[in-house]
Amino acid sequence: QGAPANSDLPIASGGDQELRYYEGSTIAPTHSYATTPLSEIYDDVTISGYVGVGATDTFGSRTGGVMARLSGSGFALDGYVANINFGATTATFNLSIMSEGIIRAGSTLASSSSFSIDPDNENYFIELALVDDFITASLWRTLSDQDNVLISSLTSSDNTYSSGAVGLFSFTRGSNSVFFDDIAVTAVPLPAAIYLFISGLFALLLPNFRKMLASK
Repeated sequence: QGAPANSDLPIASGGDQELRYYEGSTIAPTHSYATTPLSEIYDDVTISGYVGVGATDTFGSRTGGVMARLSGSGFALDGYVANINFGATTATFNLSIMSEGIIRAGSTLASSSSFSIDPDNENYFIELALVDDFITASLWRTLSDQDNVLISSLTSSDNTYSSGAVGLFSFTRGSNSVFFDDIAVTAVPLPAAIYLFISGLFALLLPNFRKMLASK
């Protein structure tokens, strides 16, 4: 319902499945999240994917984006958010700090100027990349021929959060919908990185350990 009508767009093509988020008019206004397990910890990480919106009524706003370095519980999450705030014909792209599930006034690290949108004929590709304290959030417009045109690239330096899970960020009201597709995460989880380090260290030490045993 309310899906992008143009079948040449990434969200509406390819034969794969998408994630649709909507609330209905009777649900209390709140942002909602879909995350990896909060125990699946990443430090340096990139999360990217397509976002699209469908409008079947004019009640309320719509937003969609990606999150990283998440911690907390339930809806009271801390982390970084890169998201598009959609209006009727224009939108803005924002990089923000979320605290206890809320993007508070003054917590926006960087924001684009307003740009025009045509949700029926374009999707939007978001990438959020974190390396140490350096954060980059980029947004492309994806047209029906699936060419990506850069709209905005936001950068910031912040050390509020150093590691955590990744996820999706969404809000809409009424019968409006937000869609996600082709979500990709590029990173080595910290437990896996530690395991690889220990394995490599053990591989280096094993020959010497065998020599020590043979000499006794």
